[in-house]
Amino acid sequence: QLKAILLTPLHYDHIKDNTTLAFNLFRQGANIEVYGSVNVCNAITTHFLNGEIYPDFQNLPKEKPTIRFNIIEPYKPYRIEGLDILPLPVNHPGDSIGYHVSNSKGKSCFYTSDTGSGLSTCWKHISPDLILAEVTVPNTYRDFAVKTGHLTPNLLAQELLRFRELKGYTPRVVVVHTDPTLESIIHE
Repeated sequence: QLKAILLTPLHYDHIKDNTTLAFNLFRQGANIEVYGSVNVCNAITTHFLNGEIYPDFQNLPKEKPTIRFNIIEPYKPYRIEGLDILPLPVNHPGDSIGYHVSNSKGKSCFYTSDTGSGLSTCWKHISPDLILAEVTVPNTYRDFAVKTGHLTPNLLAQELLRFRELKGYTPRVVVVHTDPTLESIIHE
């Protein structure tokens, strides 16, 4: 029942499932629209759906290809499957994009994707009801998080304080993309 996929960074853990999803959709005679930056889309088509590693599902079947890649640009609004989507670049290697998603009733959320500090550039453009924030590692990994473009609980807290200063409120926050082996420490 998936209608569309919004790609985040170029990293394997974020793009790997597009190949098996395309394979399964092909067998079902279904198709899907995929949205992402030119670099992320090209990485998938060049290295995975290239006819060698996996079939070229962009051209199979010819009459209605299984997967279609759509290039998006940061800060440009899109209407995808009845939702308003605003892609925003975030501080993480691999062409990472966060997405502000809003519906016709005015409800909205922002998915940070993998990101490090510096979300205040995003805050200027959005006022979400909910933030889905990446917090990969605990505070004891701060140096690692800063170097690799990730958040810790304390770094997220700093970003949320900046949000409150700019917007005058703090939206509901759900933490995602935690290292499962460190999840209990992150939660503390």
